[in-house]
Amino acid sequence: NILGSINNLLAPRLNIDAYSPEIDLQKFSNKLNPQSPFPVSGAGKVHLALREKIENPRFSGVFVAEDLAIIDRPVQDVRIEMSFKDSTLYLDEVRAQFLHSKIESWGKLAFNKPHRPLDMHLVGEGEFISNFKELIPFDLPENFGAVDAELSGPLDAPVLNGNYSMSMSANDREAIDILGHFTVDDWNLSFGAGTIDRKFQANGAISNLRENPYYQVHVENIGHILTTLGVQPISQVADRYSIDANFNGLGDNLVLNLRGYSFKSQHTQFVSNFTLKKRSPALSHIGGTIQFFPENSYSFATNFEADLTDTSIVFTQLGNQHWLDGHCNIDLRGQKTIDAELRVSNLDLDQVSAKNEDGTTKLSGKLLSQIQFKGDLHKPEIRTETWMLGAKYNGIGMLTAQLKAALKENTIHIENVSLSKNGSPLLRSAGWVDLSPFSVDLDLVANDLDMNDVILAATRKDSILGGMTNINLKIKGDTWPAPATGSIKIRSGNLLWFKFDELAFDFGDTTDSAKDSSFISFSGLNSNKITYTRKDEFVLNGGGYVPLNGNEDLNVRLSGYGNIFATLFDFVPLLNNATSSCALDIGLKGSYKSVKLVDSKLTVADGQLGFNEVVNEIDQIQGDVVTEGNFINIKSVTGQIGDASLAIYNTATAPAQQGQIGLPLRINNNWMSLGTFHLQSSSKGLPLNIPALMASDEIGRFQIKGMDSCENFLVGGPWFHPVFRGEIVLNDVNAIYPYYEVSERPSPLIDYIMLNSNWDVHAIAGKNNRYVAEFSNIGIDKVIINAGIDDGISELTFTGIIIDTTKTMSPNYGLELALNREDSIQLLSVTQEPDTGSRDNAPAIPLTLQQKLLRTEAGPDTSTFRVTGRIESTRGTIEYLDLSFRVDKFVASWDRSSLDPMVWGQAWTTVPDSLNEKYVYLKLQAKDPETGEFRERGRYENAYFKLESDIPAYNTSQMQVLSILGYDPEDIVDRDRTTNIIGASTENLFLRPLLRPVERTLERSL
Repeated sequence: NILGSINNLLAPRLNIDAYSPEIDLQKFSNKLNPQSPFPVSGAGKVHLALREKIENPRFSGVFVAEDLAIIDRPVQDVRIEMSFKDSTLYLDEVRAQFLHSKIESWGKLAFNKPHRPLDMHLVGEGEFISNFKELIPFDLPENFGAVDAELSGPLDAPVLNGNYSMSMSANDREAIDILGHFTVDDWNLSFGAGTIDRKFQANGAISNLRENPYYQVHVENIGHILTTLGVQPISQVADRYSIDANFNGLGDNLVLNLRGYSFKSQHTQFVSNFTLKKRSPALSHIGGTIQFFPENSYSFATNFEADLTDTSIVFTQLGNQHWLDGHCNIDLRGQKTIDAELRVSNLDLDQVSAKNEDGTTKLSGKLLSQIQFKGDLHKPEIRTETWMLGAKYNGIGMLTAQLKAALKENTIHIENVSLSKNGSPLLRSAGWVDLSPFSVDLDLVANDLDMNDVILAATRKDSILGGMTNINLKIKGDTWPAPATGSIKIRSGNLLWFKFDELAFDFGDTTDSAKDSSFISFSGLNSNKITYTRKDEFVLNGGGYVPLNGNEDLNVRLSGYGNIFATLFDFVPLLNNATSSCALDIGLKGSYKSVKLVDSKLTVADGQLGFNEVVNEIDQIQGDVVTEGNFINIKSVTGQIGDASLAIYNTATAPAQQGQIGLPLRINNNWMSLGTFHLQSSSKGLPLNIPALMASDEIGRFQIKGMDSCENFLVGGPWFHPVFRGEIVLNDVNAIYPYYEVSERPSPLIDYIMLNSNWDVHAIAGKNNRYVAEFSNIGIDKVIINAGIDDGISELTFTGIIIDTTKTMSPNYGLELALNREDSIQLLSVTQEPDTGSRDNAPAIPLTLQQKLLRTEAGPDTSTFRVTGRIESTRGTIEYLDLSFRVDKFVASWDRSSLDPMVWGQAWTTVPDSLNEKYVYLKLQAKDPETGEFRERGRYENAYFKLESDIPAYNTSQMQVLSILGYDPEDIVDRDRTTNIIGASTENLFLRPLLRPVERTLERSL
């Protein structure tokens, strides 16, 4: 309908109104632009008002339509207000409902310019994701987005540029916000998108949108977006793994590449390559492979094929028929259901499990499993029954495990979890876990579970926590780690270095969370009530966290009162008695590789220690020990040994100008520091018995004190070569020879200290020191020696390391032996001789074994040991040949050039006859190794004893001297043996026994 008038025909002016109740937009747009990239269809109402001159008309109007279609997409509630002047169409306001969103636009189209340029601005907001409802077989999340775009360029080929934002809300999850941009140019789309937190990103291009699109799309962490769909398996996987996707190819022949990797390790967990080929308008074929753990040596792959229609996915092949097979049917429309089953048969676990860092097998055995998926595709019911047979975990086995569980709605129903070792049941569990919102209710029961096996399997660290364990727990709560009630009781085991009769973890009533925060998780357990019981000696109470892996820190605090000295039996093999009244507050913190004492304190009110050797008993022990960071501060420890006192304390730093003393005694060179020990005894000297140097019932006095203006005897680091510096004054010591070969092994710890310590010790002979010994099978008679060691003159200084065994033995040899002396032979890599008799009659075989080992492996170059000083004896007797030889003078003098001293001296006796007394001398002479001449003094290794008379005529031979002593040469049958024995070297007599305590170690080492 057209109404109006044309005024002034000479200069016409329009005043016309045009109205159409139904205009065909498809015909109108084809006449306007037959090649339009945005084809329009439908009908609408239009009202136009034409004004101004006829040669340059102007009009304004409005277009209204309820239902249209643009690019075959429905458009509702369209309203366009427009105007036209100067050959330009102005779209003053465009409003519509399009693609589940509200659209507004404005702009202009110039008809008076070449190519009819278009300049439009478009904004919109709405539920953009809802446009994909037909493509996604899941319930779509709540979503809202906005777009801001510019459409510009020639009318037949405009370019669309814009930005958009989108927010999606998922159940029980924070909303996901996405920002993006896009460009459409000549039917080619390029785009980019990403979440604000950059957890999800996508970019790509789609060429030739109108006819046969070609896709090049890259998506990072696609699972982050899929979690909003609420699909249970995807939601759980997306929290732990990122899935990146690449889409390449034509719509009817599309190649997809997927890569999944762990957020934590960044290692690729799987890759999948498959193609989507369109075989007909209603049928596409999917085929490809999926490979798990491709970066590792234990990677494995399997194949799959499926047919995809508009309504379903049917897998025609799932698995490789060797260890994995199954079927899967997915209904994408209608009921939207899944019916699938996966079967795993005899899968080698060592081929699909990670190795340890050193390349050794972590998990071995066979895996069998059956997994079923049934029901609603959005929330299918998943049931599984899985068996692990003949398994070992880090060498612990044989293990058998079974899991029977089902996922229904949001709940995992655990019907049964069981674990057994070598056919004996160890652990079982049952219960349920709600995934959203989270809650858990599980029972965990175990009997006679070896806790050392658990910790060893999880951490590959032995003797961290051991003992037979009973577990009775209820794990229930709405958080993870979950609160627990019940108990874990470990009997006859150890916590690190400390043995116990029972270690109990009690978990309180979780209904009152303010009182008890105990919990248990896959990685560890936390108990606010830990009880450590050591027989009838003491009980420690406390709480803390004990990890069940090698990554987290142990954090336990215990305190109590009693006989804490009982723990020393675990460290000191020489003990036979330990009683005390102590208060202990101990904190253990750190990874299992480096557990340390933290904020710990030991107070000893009274203690007694009894020893098998060296000292009978130390009583009246009192002291305080605290930890200060990495320093174990022995503030003061005092005790009584008989009528003598001993005092010990330590300092973090060493006193200055004390020789080799400097470094702290840091345990194992990398643990906590003991600083520098300061020791001092009373002037009486400590009553001690030195094994092998003294008879077992003999007691001598040993006073220890400092050197060079230092009051105290010092012991400092480093750990494997501790420095001993000070003076030792000997009084009332009766040294013996032959040394006693005790039937029991000598203490490996003492042996280690003797060999590897860096000595700087000055030994001084005080009063009443003697050398006493009895020899049999020497010459033709036994020999009894009782010689005094002169005081004021006899002094020896010992410096250096006897031999360095740390390079040939375990680096922790000293510490390990202190903890367990019975392992000493094993640690030396020597097989112990079989026990052929009672221990009382057993030979001291470790000496021989160590001698061979040390000589062949350590070598003499590892020794820096030297002795300087001299020993003199001017009194005493040597009983030989039924005569008593009086010691005239014997001397041994050491210098740094050799461990062999220069020796000289003689003893004498008188033999009465009918006329007068004859003197017979037992002289020490040295034989020159090159000339064979005898001298009055020489090196110890070249020394011999010789009998001489004061009558020169009798000195022509040793037989003549024997005749003075009453022996008839004609009566001696074995003259060669007698002659050799009379000229016995110091290898067998007198001076060598004097040096035997030092030499005893040297002869095994060098």
